[in-house]
Amino acid sequence: MPLRIWRYIGLSYPESEYGDEADNKIYVDPQSVTLDTPADALIEYEGGLSGRARRMVVPGYYHPSGDLVFVPGLDSLLWGFRFALDDYSFVVGTPNVHTMRGKGGSELDSFTARIAKDILDPGEITPALWEHKFVGCVVDTLTLEVGEAMAQMTMSVQAQKDSQDDLAAETTVMDNLAQEPFLNFVGIKFELGTTDISARVSSLNLEIANSLDPAAGRGLCSRFPRRMIAGARNINISLSLYFDTLSELKKFWGNSNAKGPQPGGPTEQSCEITIAGANGKEATITIPNSVIHTVNLQPSGRTRMEQTVEIWALYDESEETDIEVEIKNDVDELVPQP
Repeated sequence: MPLRIWRYIGLSYPESEYGDEADNKIYVDPQSVTLDTPADALIEYEGGLSGRARRMVVPGYYHPSGDLVFVPGLDSLLWGFRFALDDYSFVVGTPNVHTMRGKGGSELDSFTARIAKDILDPGEITPALWEHKFVGCVVDTLTLEVGEAMAQMTMSVQAQKDSQDDLAAETTVMDNLAQEPFLNFVGIKFELGTTDISARVSSLNLEIANSLDPAAGRGLCSRFPRRMIAGARNINISLSLYFDTLSELKKFWGNSNAKGPQPGGPTEQSCEITIAGANGKEATITIPNSVIHTVNLQPSGRTRMEQTVEIWALYDESEETDIEVEIKNDVDELVPQP
């Protein structure tokens, strides 16, 4: 059967309850999608009456998982942080202001993802229906990568269940497509402590890991998760830096005058990522307290030496969080719809 390449990611409002399908809000053009059926959803019974062969299988615990990868703008960027963090507030304005903070809740808001995986017969007036729908999607790990090309956002999710659904009409997709300017290194600033070190940063990766535990969702009388529980939240920033100073190494050792490891350990400091847009749109990602976890300076031959730094976010008692994300854009409040 002939194929037509037609792929989108549809991202919804928050679900009113875990696994209750939510209306779609925005579409993004995917770089790649690995969110798919689970690889280990059958229980195998071996026994001893079938020789060396498998004797039978029965349905087991079923929870799809995988990645949604796309190039974000200042509108679509919101979805990653809205669902990776467990505290959300909204102020209407021009532009609107969305604020997400890391709190202590063990159950994150879920959403519905809709993935177009090509049209099976483009010759028909009504093409074969093939949208892969996933309800109960919860962000396990969110990654924002900034390098020499366009920025990339990866939402690694655990879902409750999947099904086939109707493809969205092309006009619906295009009318609701996130078409804001894509982000790249040009409009992104990074501050370590009170110092803007953007000129030395060649790449930046921000990762929020929620340590989801799908096994905690298994219960009687259903193949599918009843809940998706978050564990430890670990927030890391990885940097590649042009090497012309020992300042990061000294902070790792303990202070600006250190010539080796100090008894008090690394210097605690804030970090801030600022993403500039047009018409008042912008995003500010603030890590109120952090330490440099690793610094690597490893020469090789005659090539230029690059410094790599990994930063760990810490809980800040005065701010009562380890991260705050403020995004100003034109998107309405992202709350469950009636």
